[in-house]
Amino acid sequence: MSARVFNAIAAYLWYPMKAIWPRQLAAYYPHPEYSLGPAQIFGSLIVLAGISYLAVRYARKRPYLFVGWFAYLGTLVPVVGLVQVGNQGMADRYSYVPLIGLFLIAAWGIPDLLSGRRHGKAMLWTGGILAMAVLGVLSARQVGHWRNSKTLFHHTLSVTEDNPVIMNSLGAIYTGEGDLEKGGPIYAVLCS
Repeated sequence: MSARVFNAIAAYLWYPMKAIWPRQLAAYYPHPEYSLGPAQIFGSLIVLAGISYLAVRYARKRPYLFVGWFAYLGTLVPVVGLVQVGNQGMADRYSYVPLIGLFLIAAWGIPDLLSGRRHGKAMLWTGGILAMAVLGVLSARQVGHWRNSKTLFHHTLSVTEDNPVIMNSLGAIYTGEGDLEKGGPIYAVLCS
């Protein structure tokens, strides 16, 4: 249970980081078990507590902070891994609904920060267009990794560590294709 709790605490920060800068996305993230260090766990806990404090502190003045943050925290509870479904550490597909809360904060907060500033509207438009362009390029690049299972599994192995589930799947593909030279060593690594 403690490994699931530690992973959940860290995952609460991993999901927004991957949403802001979607790099090293994987089809399957192995569960870290007990490999998360105290600095990562307590650092994540401090950040979560700090953001929660600020959301409560500024709830009257900026209610979108409170609503968005606690919507994110609450909607991620069923899928953050406290009740483990499968053996993954996290799954990007689980973050779509919870991230709506954080996007709500951005949708209200960024214009709020820029309101009253000289060229605020131009900065908002320029930033929005630039963000869409960057995220569009990153999305197009990511889609290329999903060309077929073999490409996807090779990419997943390049961005994760100690991933026997994906190694097994890749070994099965090579073995199924009759390429025992590639499929056999992958199975051998799993069996050793």
